[in-house]
Amino acid sequence: MSLKDGDISSNMKGVPISFTVKELGEALGIPYTGAEIRANHNANLHGYDKRELYFGIARISEREFLQKRKKIVGGEDQDNRDDDMNQD
Repeated sequence: MSLKDGDISSNMKGVPISFTVKELGEALGIPYTGAEIRANHNANLHGYDKRELYFGIARISEREFLQKRKKIVGGEDQDNRDDDMNQD
């Protein structure tokens, strides 16, 4: 997806698509005036932690996720990696 001069463009199953913020708002039935779209924007909000927010609304705990990932791809437990990183 790319954003240039308020136009959003991407490819959907190999088909190029492009629309304006107004068109997107009308298609989704949401307000589009005053809209601001930022790709890969990292909001430096006080107390905001993206990982904490995700696992706060997810149906799986972070611990369960890490255990499942370990079974699939192998490797160390997340807690062990954190300990190793803090020793430097």
